[in-house]
Amino acid sequence: MNTQYSPDGVWWWDGSTWRPTFPRRPTFPPGRALRRWQVVLLVIVGLELLVLGLGWVALVFVELGPLD
Repeated sequence: MNTQYSPDGVWWWDGSTWRPTFPRRPTFPPGRALRRWQVVLLVIVGLELLVLGLGWVALVFVELGPLD
């Protein structure tokens, strides 16, 4: 049997339908991917707030000096 490939080489003809030559990447349900990004964004925002808060504490400490 002579296998026929598409001009771009991504598909091959099995005699009744075109099939991909390589397995496709697994896809995640939309909800799972969205939750993953939400967690990443929450962690980033939390770290930014922590750094910002520590910066203000350091600034006040430098301006006022050590508290006796």
